[in-house]
Amino acid sequence: MRDSESKNLSVIIFHLSSVPKLSFTKRENHSKLRIGRFNPSGNKERAMNVLYVENHPKFSALVGRYLLARHRVVVVPALAAAAAAVSNAVFDVVLLDYDLDDGKGVEIVPLLLSLTPRPKIVAVSAHKSGNDALREAGADAVCYKKDISVIDAVIKSLFDGD
Repeated sequence: MRDSESKNLSVIIFHLSSVPKLSFTKRENHSKLRIGRFNPSGNKERAMNVLYVENHPKFSALVGRYLLARHRVVVVPALAAAAAAVSNAVFDVVLLDYDLDDGKGVEIVPLLLSLTPRPKIVAVSAHKSGNDALREAGADAVCYKKDISVIDAVIKSLFDGD
């Protein structure tokens, strides 16, 4: 194989890692769409389906791309979009901001807690009062935005022992 063919093959493999594949899961006898990614690395840590409820698109894009790259991340900017997302797909984790354009993150926590299977909820507000309110409402963990670089470790800690 020539060097140019080898480089082209590497590029093809790189592009395949970001190609979505579709599969279906069941929640209460309804087919739900689940979006996944081909993982050629064989990483033994389980990739999670993550719903990130965040109304700052540049911040959420950076977090999704660099800090949660091994997971399947769906970003929605508002409570209404989050409610629609959880009615159409199964998520392992919900990262939930407190201050959103259409309300406060605590407003959707009862819905998240009622889901089967129930996703883990991580409060990801920049403010202590927001994280405290989300935690009191039922969030399983807190990760301040200033500490977002450890979000993958926070998610992993929620599933240790599972």
